[in-house]
Amino acid sequence: METTNDLAIQKQTITSREIAEITGKQHKHVMRDIRAMEPAWEKIGQSKFGLIDYTDQRNRKKPQYELTKTECLYVSTKFNDEARAMLVLRWEKLEKERLLNTPNFANPAEAARAWGKRERMNQLGNVKEKSDKRWMK
Repeated sequence: METTNDLAIQKQTITSREIAEITGKQHKHVMRDIRAMEPAWEKIGQSKFGLIDYTDQRNRKKPQYELTKTECLYVSTKFNDEARAMLVLRWEKLEKERLLNTPNFANPAEAARAWGKRERMNQLGNVKEKSDKRWMK
């Protein structure tokens, strides 16, 4: 599971490969199910599911989906009861872990540490972005 930490806001995602592992389904079948459900998701005004690449054991680039919790739970409606339950429990575990790792903003020292960490991450991101732009010229 990927987590983007922006102080108290955390966006958690799960990949189609992780869904396959949790549910015991083959990845190609999870991909097929997600592709089949994506048009209905778009039809109700939602954006396309995130499609990213990973490198397999033979060093080949392969596609996988990266889904938010809501997208994952929507896709899981296609699965049997046991697989759906395993995904729901996985998200519950991740949310509990996130709550344990969320800074206590009522404590000024913790809030300052979280703000400092965020600023360092932003500065690193800006430096990388500037260096990337230099190579594009």
